[in-house]
Amino acid sequence: MQTPNINTKTRIIPKIYAYRTPSNLEKQGWFKIGYTERDVDRRIREQTHTAGITPEKLWDYVARFNDGYYFNDHDFHAYLVRKGIPRDSGTEWFNFENDVSKSKRMVSAFMLKEDVHELEGSVQSESYVLREEQRAAVDMTVEYFSEHESGEFLWNAKPRFGKTLTTYDLIKEMEFSNVLILTNRPAVGNSWVDDYEKFIKYDKESLVLH
Repeated sequence: MQTPNINTKTRIIPKIYAYRTPSNLEKQGWFKIGYTERDVDRRIREQTHTAGITPEKLWDYVARFNDGYYFNDHDFHAYLVRKGIPRDSGTEWFNFENDVSKSKRMVSAFMLKEDVHELEGSVQSESYVLREEQRAAVDMTVEYFSEHESGEFLWNAKPRFGKTLTTYDLIKEMEFSNVLILTNRPAVGNSWVDDYEKFIKYDKESLVLH
């Protein structure tokens, strides 16, 4: 039997990065905190070449916590705001007063989750209500598995259906304790973590994500 030739995809490694624009007087002290799944230097050039501004890259790191889970720029942005770093509203620019060392310390602390205990004691999960079609999907699945313990059930759902949150609701409904979630790229995995952080994590009767 001939062994099939399997071509693997290029591994995607998301990065968090920071740069400043010394020649832009309006942005003195401000750092742009960005995120990309491509080459960081190329991404920075794309953002600045049309404005005729010469950027200075300050740092870039793999966007991953020390426990192995990936994060995105929105997660780090929210952390900086909680820590009191001024933000240019609606943008990715933060005022570190040109303190590069401080920005490095903060991204390091964030990745190490050094103050996660502060958040868990004060943050509450947002409430949610499933739409009619989401509720129907959960109810149908629960009914099916009550009669087919080792069966399989497929949700052929349209884009923007809300599969992530609906799945979390199903997990809670059926009290599952071990769930394997496979995604095709880190950005999709991040969306699962985002919904978990927003709606599930701080619910005292909720599941724990590992």
